[in-house]
Amino acid sequence: MSLLVAVASTFGLFVVSLFILHVVSSTYLLRSEPARFISGNPDEFEWHIIVPALNEAAVLDETLRRLLETSPARVWVVDDASDDATHDIAASWERSNDRVSVVTRQLPNARTGKGDVLNAAYLAIIDRRAAEDPEALTSPMRTIVGVVDADGVLDPKTFTVLSGPHCFADPSVGAVQQDVWMRNADNTNPLPGLGRWRNYLGATLLRLQDLEFRASIAAIQHTRHHTSSVAMGGNGQWTRLAALDDIVLLDASRWDSKRRRPRADRPGPWHGGLLEDFELGLHLLMTGWVTRFTPGCYVAQEALPSLSRYLRQRTRWCQGSMQCVRYLPDLWRSAFIGPWALLELCYYLIQPWLWILATFLFPLPLIDAGRAFVRSPADWASWVRHDGGWMWLVMFWGTAVLPLASWAFTYRAVRAHTEGVLVTRRRSLHDGLAYVVLVNLSYVIAWRSLVRLVRRRNGWAKTSRVAEHLGGSHVDLVETSARIG
Repeated sequence: MSLLVAVASTFGLFVVSLFILHVVSSTYLLRSEPARFISGNPDEFEWHIIVPALNEAAVLDETLRRLLETSPARVWVVDDASDDATHDIAASWERSNDRVSVVTRQLPNARTGKGDVLNAAYLAIIDRRAAEDPEALTSPMRTIVGVVDADGVLDPKTFTVLSGPHCFADPSVGAVQQDVWMRNADNTNPLPGLGRWRNYLGATLLRLQDLEFRASIAAIQHTRHHTSSVAMGGNGQWTRLAALDDIVLLDASRWDSKRRRPRADRPGPWHGGLLEDFELGLHLLMTGWVTRFTPGCYVAQEALPSLSRYLRQRTRWCQGSMQCVRYLPDLWRSAFIGPWALLELCYYLIQPWLWILATFLFPLPLIDAGRAFVRSPADWASWVRHDGGWMWLVMFWGTAVLPLASWAFTYRAVRAHTEGVLVTRRRSLHDGLAYVVLVNLSYVIAWRSLVRLVRRRNGWAKTSRVAEHLGGSHVDLVETSARIG
């Protein structure tokens, strides 16, 4: 048992040390990164926005109104065989505005995954360009395709920032990921009528998701900028049409070399995993394109006030990450992936598997200490007081708690800098400790993902949308039973 405990302690110290190094370097980069958000000219580019829509009637009308008012883009709504009024709302906008196009998918070929939805829009964009005057076409290098979820709200600065030299004015950049904010992060009554305790938990969960994206994830993306491995997210990802075309050509060459037939007559750049956005980023890197992250503009989306829905969403993301492990051999063989990028990508891809292993190893030192206390409380107390045991306990809890809790104070600094919002130290301490609890749910999420992976359960129930009724502050939960891949 003592050998196993020693192995567990060494493993734990190694993993926690890596994590602390990641936290410290990411936080430093987030706080010290220069602005680099020089504005560009959006008129130099042709813009397309894809809005995936499966039962989005509660939010789609307002989202389209905002996108058309604040962006120069053509908007492509992909109705994935919705059961509600999604198609009628999109069709009404298409009839009244020539910048809106509707792509309709029908069962049994619909609801097969978000990747297929995005591919349908990509093919529609290609078809439209093929039908236009070749002399009037914008170059694929100057054609930018973005993905905005049906609840997404774009920062008014989005297109000037994306047109700048840090983003698409640099011809080597194939894709840019915007910062992601939670637009309902400050809602203190997210579940009206469900009681004070439920609303306290819901409001805390909303803030923690904003904290996660604007502090933890943003800092990690800054680190990835320096390792040339910036990842794409599902909302607020922007990609050159030329880069998407390169992925399709690369896939076609692989099919030819392996004598396999493609999944469809005309495949698209997005693939079939549950984490189709991260897959896209991997393929961009493997085709030699540079990916960038910019906190100079954001896309705001709805955070989930329900823990069960949060766990369902994160299990899907974790399972998608586990699926992407199959790309490790391709990453190792790629001539475009540098050693630092490879190291960072490998760390990310094996992280869920480390959580699985840690559920066995991390508790062993605590179990051993508990057994020692039961055998001889006096000896255990002496070890703690006189033999340095207290230092081990402080180190254990310090490394397990402090790095995670520190993100709340990074979040406090970020909000003060970007919005002028002052989060109190008391609130930051509260949210920091709550974030420790939330992150430790990763062990539960990893096991749920592994069970689904082993059972080959790759379908997914659509995450319920928090619908904001126009003209009021009331919110409710929109339940759907739709299935997506």
